Order: sequence, then structure tokens, then C-alpha cells
Amino acid sequence: MPDEQKLHPRNETAWQHQRVSGNPVTTMLQSGVGNCFPGLECDIRNLERRFFPFLAVDLIREFALIVEIDVIAARNAVDLSPAQLSTYEMLARDTADLDLPFWFIRTITGNFGPFGNMQLNLDEVGQPGRPADAWTAVRLIPQGEAVTLQLSLGLETNARTATLTGARQAYLDDTGALNASFQTGEMTQSLCSPWTHDFRDCGCFYWASNHPDIAQIQDPIGAPPDPAIDQMVAWQRTVKGSISDPPEPAQANRRSREMAYYEINNRWQELAVVLDGREQAGAFSPSEFLANPFPDIATLIPQLRYAAGVELGVMLEYLTAAFSLRRDAQGDLADDIRAVNAELMRVAIGEMRHLRVVNDILRELSERQLAGPYEPALQVAAELPSGGGNTRPLVPRPLTGEALTDFIDIERPSFSVDGLYGRILATLRRDVPGPLADAVATIMTEGAEHFETFSFIQEWLRPHAEAAYLIQVQDPNPANQLHQDLQGRYLALLDNLFIAYELGIPAGAERIATARAAMLSSDGIQGACDALADAGLLVVFDTPNDSRFQPIPRP
Repeated sequence: MPDEQKLHPRNETAWQHQRVSGNPVTTMLQSGVGNCFPGLECDIRNLERRFFPFLAVDLIREFALIVEIDVIAARNAVDLSPAQLSTYEMLARDTADLDLPFWFIRTITGNFGPFGNMQLNLDEVGQPGRPADAWTAVRLIPQGEAVTLQLSLGLETNARTATLTGARQAYLDDTGALNASFQTGEMTQSLCSPWTHDFRDCGCFYWASNHPDIAQIQDPIGAPPDPAIDQMVAWQRTVKGSISDPPEPAQANRRSREMAYYEINNRWQELAVVLDGREQAGAFSPSEFLANPFPDIATLIPQLRYAAGVELGVMLEYLTAAFSLRRDAQGDLADDIRAVNAELMRVAIGEMRHLRVVNDILRELSERQLAGPYEPALQVAAELPSGGGNTRPLVPRPLTGEALTDFIDIERPSFSVDGLYGRILATLRRDVPGPLADAVATIMTEGAEHFETFSFIQEWLRPHAEAAYLIQVQDPNPANQLHQDLQGRYLALLDNLFIAYELGIPAGAERIATARAAMLSSDGIQGACDALADAGLLVVFDTPNDSRFQPIPRP
């Protein structure tokens, strides 16, 4: 191709045709990747943050949030009217007040390229004849075109409003470099820089546990119990708070509680390391595991069989609760219900895995001739532990506040189920150290995670009335056909598991696969539970009339 037909870059960085000493190969122009997704070297979405004079705007789906105002540049502008300058100064004051909501762009009037001239209500993006989202809409406006913004303080219908008019900003200045309004690092601020901005914007469960989204504040040694220090708060909060003046809970307005991007760069060293979900300000000493082992393996066996019954019992209670949630909710409530249901089902499946682990331990002890002949442990616990050596009956019930409190208590570390496994673990570590003890330690760890999950569920449901998220279920008549269908499928499931556990692996693998499929299929347990819930009936698992599955008392 003749040289005169080549494209020549205008910015000085791209003029360097050779490798500059100290620069990696990715700095060469041909190595650049224009993209709209995190993970590479820039995010061109950030160009549109500066589309309007003296403003920085975060464009998220249909929302356009004003996050910065360059009021000094506005005051120095020679062509800005006093009324417009007054509006910019008002926006700057309000944005600095963290107790106020964001200023939002509600409508943009201008030329949207192929969509033509219009007054675009950002609530309408994505509809026919409208741009796909707020960012696309702004990107379509040609450079230099007149733009009018209608603003509101928050999204309420009676919110305070304002109007601004200006020209669509250009990305580049006359030298081909980014214009002066862009700040250093702005083009990369939304990328995955592994422990700065990404922790601010991503969800709690994406990152390593010692760099979370939310955490509990430091627990002062020797201080009396205080619910304020157990609530979850933003890890990157602007105001650190103290025990006497605790920070806002994590549900508060995000803008008022988390550092801005550039603030993170300056204050990252203030962020506490988090262990076990709690911020640590000093040297960390892991707690020592203390539990009294049982006298011998013979004493351990009935405890293991009872533990299996507890796993089965709580799994049944969790399933009953999961199928008591409404399915016709809308909006935020529907999202919360969907999340709660998914977590309840996940925990219930976890309890089934624990049931399998306890049976594997019983089989292994028998095969090592440390115990008598193995018999599968599939008897539901007659009573469930409730802490302090107390028990409570197994009660199938909707996910009421009382039921959720019981779920939290039974999964609370070193309180009930965990306390039971503590003595089992101590016995195995003493008498059979190795994989069997490690398996019990895993059950205990996952139990602590279940405790956290139920605590999260409690927070998710706290803003909603029980009547808003629960089906008004009735206890089923024992003769009801839907109820009888569930009992038949439940008995078939237990029968398959009993035979599979008795055969062991690999001989019982097919039976285990059959049982697993029956749990989640439409013609299995889940289908029967769905039918009962749709009929407004409580999901109840009766004890089968089979000696293999009769309730087991606490030893």
C-alpha cells in the first residue's frame, strides 16, 4: 500500500514506532484492544463519562448518575451564563453532601444519529425506536451537537429538578490526546485491577474472603456482646466508625458508605484484612479447637447415626420452607424471593451431601473393623439440637421469622449441629486421624457457611412482611392425593439411598444416580413439592412405615 494512504496516529504516544525502553509490548499501538468489557487494558465506555461540559456521569443501563462536577472549570468558562453557573454550583454542593441521593439525568434532548432528533426519556431506552441503553444513547450524539439535560435529585416523582444546556464534548483535544477533563486512570478505573476498584463494584461472593464487599467490624476483646458489631458493613466504607459509633449497615445508600475510585487509590492502606468474615486490626491468632472426645469408637457410632438423622431432619425442614415462598411476586420482592429460594435449595442439597459423608464414615469404620457391621443411617432425628444441650421437635413449617431464627441457631458454629460434630471430630482425630476427621471438619466448615447464608436471608427478608413473601399454606389432609404422591416418592428415594449405601461404591453408583435424579425431576420430589405449593398446601414429609427409616432418638 502506498505510504500516503496509510493512517497516521495523531497522539504522541502512538508516534513511537519502536519499543520504548521499559515499556511492555502491549504499549505498542497494534497491541491495543478497543473493548467495552472489563479485563483488558482499557474500557471505552469511560469516554462517555465526560460527554457533557464540566460533568462526569456514570452510565449504567437506563441510569445516568452525576458523580463529579468540575465547578472550577465552569467558573472559568467565558461563555457560561450566570444561571447555568449557578446550576453547576448547586450540583457541586449537593454531590458533596453524602446524605443526599444522586442527581440523575432523566431526559436528554439532542441528535441521536440514526434515531434522529428527540427528547429521550432514559426510562424508555431499550424500547422500539429508542437506543439500547443510556451509554449507547450518549455515544450516538455527534461531537459538538447541542444537548439539553433534564436532571432530578433522586428518582422520586416529586424530586427537585434542574436543566443544563451545552455542546456534546469531544474526546480528544487538538493534539490528538484525551481532552483535559479526563483524569489519570479514568479509562481503566472500571477494569479488574485485582484489589482496588473492582472490590467496590462487584458482589460479595466474587472475590477472595480477605478482600470482601462486606464484612463485620473488629470485635473488641473482652467487650460484652453487641449486635452492632455483628451487622455486615461495607468493607471500603468512607467512614470507618468505631464500636461506640458503628458504621452504617450494608443496606444503606451505597454512595454514602463507600470510597470513590480515586479515594481508594489514596486510602487503600486503611482497609482491614478480613478473616472469618470479620475485620482484623491486629495480629491474628486462630482459635484453638477444643472439644471433649467420646470415650471410644463404640460410643461414637450412635452419635454418628444421630448426626445423620439431624442432617436428614434439617434438610426436610429447609425443603418445606423453600416451597412456602410465593411465586407470583413482582419487582424487588420477586428478586429477593428468588435469591432466598435458591439459597435454601443449595443448603438443603448440602445437607444431603453431609448425610452421605456421615454414612461413608460409618462404612469406613466398619471396614476397618473398628465398629460392627455397617447399616445405612437414614433414620430422621426425632428431635433436633437447639443449643445448650437442649433439643426441639422437627417441625415442617413455612419460612416464618421464628423458623428462620431456628435455622440460624441450628447452624450457628459451636452452638448446636457444629457443637455435636465437635466431639465427633475430636474423637476421630484421636482414634482415626486422617481423611475421616478431615471429612467431619469439612461438614463443620460448610455448616458455618450455612449459618452465614441464613443470616443473609434474614437481612434480605427483613424489609418485607411475611404475608408478602409467604404462600398462605394449609396443612395437607393425610388422604390428599398430592400429599400421598410426595410420601410415595420420598419413600422411593430413601429406599434407593439405603440400597446404594448398603452396596457401596461402585456397586451402588447407579442407585445413587437414580436417587439424585428423583430429587430434582418433575416426576420426583421437586415435582411433588411444586404441586403441593401450587395447591396452597404445606410440604410435609411423613415418617415412612418402614423400620429402616423410623425416627432415631438423641443418644
